Amino acid sequence: MTDDALPSWIDGPAKSAVVGFVTGATTPGEDFIEPADRIAVFDNDGTLWIEQPVPIQLDFIFRALAHAAQNDPDLAGQDPYKAILSGDKEFFAAVGQQQPAAIRALEEALART
Repeated sequence: MTDDALPSWIDGPAKSAVVGFVTGATTPGEDFIEPADRIAVFDNDGTLWIEQPVPIQLDFIFRALAHAAQNDPDLAGQDPYKAILSGDKEFFAAVGQQQPAAIRALEEALART
């Protein structure tokens, strides 16, 4: 790899790890991976999205539902709006664990919003 690999990235541990991995995988030696065995994985349109503390899609949903509840006081007292506005850790944990009831509550709220 060239010295200017990933020029838009800030120099740091993440960039060093990625460049080191690719260099090792493509240079004959201990970490070399045969081209036929290499797999590249990209999110959606080829960009990388955050996954922590939550996937960006969930962040979007939480913000959209919070906004809807702020604009409609009747929603603010109903779940999942209430849980989102109050920062209910149990609700967020249930979403993170993909518990069906929590996911269904989000889906139903999105359908109403």
